[in-house]
Order: sequence, then structure tokens, then C-alpha cells
Amino acid sequence: MSKDLILDVSKEIIKLDKTELNFTINSEMISKLSSLTSHSIHLKPLTETEITATNLTSEYVAFRVKTTKKENYTVQPNHCIINPNGTQIIKIIYFDKPGHKIKSKEHKFRFEGIIIPENQKNDNLKELFKNYIEKEIKVQGNSFRLLAKFTQEENVIENIDNNTNNNNNNKLDIIKEEEKEIIRTSTMSNTSVYSVPDESESISEENNNVRLSDLLINNKKNEEVTDKEKLENLKMEYNQLKEEVENLKKNEEALNKKIRNEKNKKNIVPQSEKFRFNVPENNEKPFSRNILIGIFAFSALIGFCLIK
Repeated sequence: MSKDLILDVSKEIIKLDKTELNFTINSEMISKLSSLTSHSIHLKPLTETEITATNLTSEYVAFRVKTTKKENYTVQPNHCIINPNGTQIIKIIYFDKPGHKIKSKEHKFRFEGIIIPENQKNDNLKELFKNYIEKEIKVQGNSFRLLAKFTQEENVIENIDNNTNNNNNNKLDIIKEEEKEIIRTSTMSNTSVYSVPDESESISEENNNVRLSDLLINNKKNEEVTDKEKLENLKMEYNQLKEEVENLKKNEEALNKKIRNEKNKKNIVPQSEKFRFNVPENNEKPFSRNILIGIFAFSALIGFCLIK
């Protein structure tokens, strides 16, 4: 089964205002796109271009854009409906690493437009195209293949890349020093790295806590933090929390052991004390015993005299 639409191209229904996609990469464009979300955690938006598609008929046209390098491009919109005799502007944003050498021959785009019944204009366009492909329906439409062409200001890109690396290295050095200071202070005071210096303040107050992830983000001075950096910060925070829990467990075990030892000391009586207290209780006094013997002997003597 063919993955391409079976098009009837006997009549031109779509017209594009360009025969190739021209991208210009410079510092002004990078600055303009800097607020956009990255296409991935590794790539940044570097440039963009626009192309206008015109519907030459009085029918509704379903339109889609495909590319061989979808990981490097965002197409807005990549599926759309063009009203009768209407136009649609399509914006294409390119993502990559600054200074990366682009092989434009590998970047190809395919624009496809097909006439659809009016009752299908609100259908899901992805499913609509898929339905036509699976059923191998021959439809009236046009297909265009365009190449991407790039113009780069190499010196500007290299300077931006180098300055970014230098700034990042300096910021990382500052952050590492602050991390060491926090950990050193925490070790000396035997408290968590998230506790506040003033003991009168509650540790649970989030506004007063110094979290490592917040520290790393704040030191970037509002610079865009990528998903990868956020993930690394969360991992570091998790490891520190885990270490804190382990330390608390160890301190708890030591405290419990100390309490048990104190209780045992109170219950233990030295052997010398036992001997001193128990001996008088277990032995009769010699003086009392002699008195009893004397009384018994005297009584016996009187009894003997009376008998005689």
C-alpha cells in the first residue's frame, strides 16, 4: 500500500509564493526567537521563515506539510483548511545547536493540498489524509517539493556560542563555590542545607528555605533553564534530601542507644553495694544470740534445783 496520496494533478489548485525555503541565521533572529521553547533539550530556535499557500479554487482544500528532518523543524500549522480562494501563511521554525554546520541538501519539505467536500472541513485532518491513503482514493490535488536553503553569519554565531560557553562556565564556578559553602555550613552545624540560620524561624516555611535547585536557577539571572538542567537540579536536590534522611536516621539511632544506656545505669547496683546491704540482713547479731542462750541456761538451772 502506497503511503503517498493518489493525486489528480490535471488542474492546479494550490499555489505557493516560494520555490525554495530560505533561512537566514544571525544574532538578530536568534534574539527574536530566544523566548521560544526548545524543540528538544539539546536544540535551540535559530531562525524561521514563512510561506504562503493560496487556494485557486472555489472549493475547500485540506493542506499538510511534511519534512525529512522533523526533529529540527516546527511547522505552524502543519495541517490546515484553506477556504475557497483563500490563503494560509505557514511559519517554519528551525532548531539546532548554534554554530552547527547545516547540510541543507538533507532538509526537504513536501506540501500537499487536496480538495475535500464541505461536510469534511471540520474533520480531523490527520485522520482525513490517512483515510484517503489507506483507501487509495484518487483525489484532485497538488504536491510540491521544496528544499531548505541556509545563509549563516558564521562569525556572529561563533561569537554567540563562545560567549555563551564562557558565561556558563563562570556561572558554574560561582554556583559550585556557593554549593560548597552551603554544605560546609550544614556539616558544621549538623543541620539540613535547607534550614534557615535563625532557629526561631520555622524550617517548614518555604520562603525562608534555601533550596539548591532555587539557588542554581536564581544564579542564572533569569537565563533560560533547559529541561535537562532542571532534571539535573532535581536529581541533586533528591540526593541531598536522601542524604539528610540517612543522617537523621543515624542520629536517631545514636540518641536511642544513649537513652537505653542511661536507663541501664539507673537500674544497675554495684556488687560491692549489694554485699554491704545484704550481709547484715542475712546474718543474726551475736549479742542477741548470747542473751537467749544465757536465759535458757538459767531457766534450766532453776528447774533442776526445784526438782531436788
